Amino acid sequence: MDWNELFEEAGLSDREAKSLVILSSSKELKASDLAKKLGTNRLDAYNSLSRLTQIGLVNVTADRPMKFSCSSLPVLFKRLIKDQKSRIDRTTKAFESIMSGAKEDALETGSSGGESDAKFAVLKGREYIQKRIGELSNDAEEQLILFLGKFGILHLCRSPAIEEVNSAAKRGVVVKVLSQLDRRTLRFFDQLDESIEVRHSDEINSLGVLQDFSNVVQFLFVESNPVGRGREDAALVVSSEVFSNSHYEFMMAVWNRAVDLDSAKKRFTEERIVDPLRLTVGEGSFLEQFREALDFSGELPDEDTPFNPESFLASSK
Repeated sequence: MDWNELFEEAGLSDREAKSLVILSSSKELKASDLAKKLGTNRLDAYNSLSRLTQIGLVNVTADRPMKFSCSSLPVLFKRLIKDQKSRIDRTTKAFESIMSGAKEDALETGSSGGESDAKFAVLKGREYIQKRIGELSNDAEEQLILFLGKFGILHLCRSPAIEEVNSAAKRGVVVKVLSQLDRRTLRFFDQLDESIEVRHSDEINSLGVLQDFSNVVQFLFVESNPVGRGREDAALVVSSEVFSNSHYEFMMAVWNRAVDLDSAKKRFTEERIVDPLRLTVGEGSFLEQFREALDFSGELPDEDTPFNPESFLASSK
């Protein structure tokens, strides 16, 4: 009998047992790396890691992306057997107490083992993901930041979650929405409460949610058809203060470079860009960098045009 069979005999699934064997021989692995070694997809790997984390056999870091590790196989098996024995003992005592007529408050259940740095779960299906976003919005106390990518506003407005997001804003929660605007989705932003600040960024393709500094929803897969039902959509829900802080820093870095909604709308309604030009001048020709930033390919004058104060004043009248 090998380690895989031994862990399966102890109650783990085949994929969970193989995950432990692989992780025990590696320092730290991302879910995508583990999926490759298992010959499966990332969603299945996350599902296995989620259960192994819950029962205390796998440790997870709060990095972006999260990384997973575990102890040696003998240590893991002893821990698994110990937990099973404890569970059997508790069940036996509870059964004996019930059979002897003992009251429920006489049954004491102690929790053993330390908690992982991060707790997470995998959700599949747009309906369930949006429902979870609505729950997080309802529970938000300080802030709620939504990354909606290019078509996330469609998914939000087509679910009851939009009501929870607006409700959170109305009761004083700071709600921010970062999206990549599209001419076809502009009107949907009008359904957001007026107190919600919306910004546009061409950098945003991903979807996610940050609630306070405790919970993060990170989309793993989104159906390519924006008006589809999203049955194959998948998201990771992470409960970790450290991970949330890391996610917040990333979100704000993009947020600070983004453009406010009114300025961004003019690109589509008036076909003109009114947001500030951001240009980092480093090595090389400033003129060439400025030409590239303006997307100007015409000829530039060889000589400077002298400044004429009288002409300038006359043109301003």
